[in-house]
Amino acid sequence: EGLQARITELESLSATDPLTGAWNRAQLARMVELEIGRAERSGQPVTLILIDIDHFKQVNDVHGHLTGDAVLTEFVGRLRKRMRNTDALFRWGGDEFVVLATCIGYRGGAALADGLRTAIAAAPFPVVESVTASLGVTEYKEGESAESWFRRTDVALYMAKSLGRNRIH
Repeated sequence: EGLQARITELESLSATDPLTGAWNRAQLARMVELEIGRAERSGQPVTLILIDIDHFKQVNDVHGHLTGDAVLTEFVGRLRKRMRNTDALFRWGGDEFVVLATCIGYRGGAALADGLRTAIAAAPFPVVESVTASLGVTEYKEGESAESWFRRTDVALYMAKSLGRNRIH
């Protein structure tokens, strides 16, 4: 019983980002493949939301990395409060996060993404005050590879940023 509990704990640690508690990139790859398989079998939609904190480098440069870490932790807390319990949150990179939203198409995904965007911008963050995020949203297309799906989502995020940030595309 003690050994099984330790194995479960180690599996969880290996799949999560230590700072934010969000799932990590390796876990994202595993879960995307599972969700693609489920979508192909069931015909249920699944949506990716790629989230990038606007001008995050400035937070670290101006206020230091401890403040940057505090912003990331608060950011994840706000995302979690606004997500459905069926959605999964992953830390993709330094200031990039992914929400994998099951049983929801691009319209519902866009509404969810806009709710996430609003939750970030709605109230000041400690020290840095205003924080915004840009979000790219895409629904999985039947027969598409995980790489292709992610590339489309990345292009959508790039569009959100190039159109002025603090928006979804």
